[in-house]
Amino acid sequence: MGSKERKTRLKNKLCKDILSIAMVILKNEGRQSLSLRKIADRIEYSAPTIYSHYKNKQALLTALCRVGYKQLNLTIQKNCAPVTDPAKRLTVLLQAYWNFAMEERELYQLMYETGIGSNDLTDDFPELSKFLNYLKQTITALYSEHTLSDQYLNYKTHASIALVHGLICADLFWKIDSDSNAIMLNDTIGAFINSLVKPFVYPT
Repeated sequence: MGSKERKTRLKNKLCKDILSIAMVILKNEGRQSLSLRKIADRIEYSAPTIYSHYKNKQALLTALCRVGYKQLNLTIQKNCAPVTDPAKRLTVLLQAYWNFAMEERELYQLMYETGIGSNDLTDDFPELSKFLNYLKQTITALYSEHTLSDQYLNYKTHASIALVHGLICADLFWKIDSDSNAIMLNDTIGAFINSLVKPFVYPT
């Protein structure tokens, strides 16, 4: 292995180590406890070395969010792969989205809060585009007899996310018990799918 390849390999490893430690701090201590200097102490590197990979805390948070969207997509793909029926697939997809938020609370909140400050979400987080496209494909499959306008498809896609995100926020605020959460989630997804099965389709 040449020196250039070795340097690249070591650089990539350090980036992964930084993100790994940052994720541990995020989950165990919260976003406010994250700092590049704390990470440097944990992995026993100098602060300038860490700053050479992530110029500031915001750059690190953005990188963590990208990891989060990748994890979300992997979770959805794993759960949806064996499901062929469009309605069931959409149910599984939205449930996987919910479960990810519940299991990765600190990371999910970071993804949401960081996204608010983004000028272009899909440019900043390419994996988010994959998530949206997967959701759009699933919704489109329920409209097999109709041709949808991009505007209407975007509306339904964002509506599905908003519905589940609203329930996630309610749980974060009210600390709702698991049985009630399950009922609300199933009712909400069922009502949304019913609106797709018997839709009012805008002219294309």
